[in-house]
Amino acid sequence: MTAVARNDVAYTSCGNILLDRLFGANIHSVEPAQVDVFASDLVERLKSAGRTPYLVPYGGSSAIGALGYVEAFCEIACENKGKPVAAIVHASSSGATQAGLSVGAEREGSDTRILGVNVLKPRVHDLHEDVRRQVRELAQILSVNEDSAANRVEMVDGYLGSAYGEPTPLMVEALTLAARTEGLVLDPVYSAKAFAGLLGEVRRGRFASDEKVIFLHTGGAVALHAYPDLFPSTESTAFS
Repeated sequence: MTAVARNDVAYTSCGNILLDRLFGANIHSVEPAQVDVFASDLVERLKSAGRTPYLVPYGGSSAIGALGYVEAFCEIACENKGKPVAAIVHASSSGATQAGLSVGAEREGSDTRILGVNVLKPRVHDLHEDVRRQVRELAQILSVNEDSAANRVEMVDGYLGSAYGEPTPLMVEALTLAARTEGLVLDPVYSAKAFAGLLGEVRRGRFASDEKVIFLHTGGAVALHAYPDLFPSTESTAFS
């Protein structure tokens, strides 16, 4: 996964890295461009040592990994039969979420639009093609029309900021708004940028006022603790 250019204590010791240490994971620091080569080599070394490794792609993004979101779409559709969902908005990075939802919508014959907010790639076209590739692989497994499913992939761009994992003012606004109005905890890397994308599209008039739009929170809130500088402490007021 792309690394964020930070080495402060909060970033290097909190969030997912803290969980990795808690669960006793062996952590390897590798340059982003070398991840695939290093992972393949590690798998071979483990096999040679008599182990049985299973390589999980980053983000769990593969046709198999996306199957869960096919079922997630079915669950969403079943829960909203009374009023069809116009769109599902979510963070799109490694691609499995959007691939699974797109194939799920195609399998169900739904008109729901699947809108993935780009939170990873500098060029949204690259992410779009990556998701479409996963859609086609998954569609083959489930005997769903590949072309029709792939055509469902819609990307929302303009909310990534300078790079993956780097804060943006719109992200901070979205994160704060969700917390203070809904008690919904988002994270700076994925879900808050996706929510910023939803807010931006609403403000642009993309959705009618009577349309039902679902924001899909795909997790990651633990990463919030790696960005404490986004929310400096303020003096509390004592009430008598």
